[in-house]
Amino acid sequence: MAECLEEIMKRSILIILLLCIVSFPSLAKVTGVKGLQWIDPYGRQPAKYSLWNREYCVKDRETKIGMVYEKGIKGRQNLVDVIVNKSIYPDIATEIDTFVNDLLIAGYSVQIDTIAGMSHITLRDHLAGIIDLVGAVFVGELPVAWFETYG
Repeated sequence: MAECLEEIMKRSILIILLLCIVSFPSLAKVTGVKGLQWIDPYGRQPAKYSLWNREYCVKDRETKIGMVYEKGIKGRQNLVDVIVNKSIYPDIATEIDTFVNDLLIAGYSVQIDTIAGMSHITLRDHLAGIIDLVGAVFVGELPVAWFETYG
């Protein structure tokens, strides 16, 4: 009898805990935070992850990141890595050079890399391996962290 009572108590406590966990987020009120909003100058809607993944993430295609050049001040202090989609880099190389010079004037060292492929893991590992990195700028279609809401 005591074992049965103990089992009922355990289940009751578990149910109460689950109810608290499930209902807690609905009790939280956040004020003063503006919700994110999708804005596109052409009126396009964002793609669903499954469609984007099917179109851009070819499973057997390797992601490669290569250094184009680096310019620095005092070695590689305050390094910013500018990573450009390899397919568009030749078309915007002049604009990238202008941007690099602006970063140099602002006191940053700059590394220019190109990327071909869509592995977010390769990109993350590349950035994690750069010593003295203080920032990164992504230009063009690059691997992304994806977030979707339903509702």
